[in-house]
Amino acid sequence: MFDLIIIGAGPAGISAAYEAQKLGLNYLVLEKGLIGNTIYNYPIGLTVFSTVNELELQPNTLFPAREKPTREELLSY
Repeated sequence: MFDLIIIGAGPAGISAAYEAQKLGLNYLVLEKGLIGNTIYNYPIGLTVFSTVNELELQPNTLFPAREKPTREELLSY
């Protein structure tokens, strides 16, 4: 039995899994596509709407060239 089931491995799902792991929860992530599929399918070169502090798993670990990261920067992260 799982403490938590996370639907989707996009930015929110990955963040939820990261937090669940830190708390020692027994969790499962279900994703129909690739991990980060939402980001992968985002248009090439286009910046995302979210700011760095909304996307980072740990503070000061994502360093985009502009205020908001591009698809490529997030996939690299």
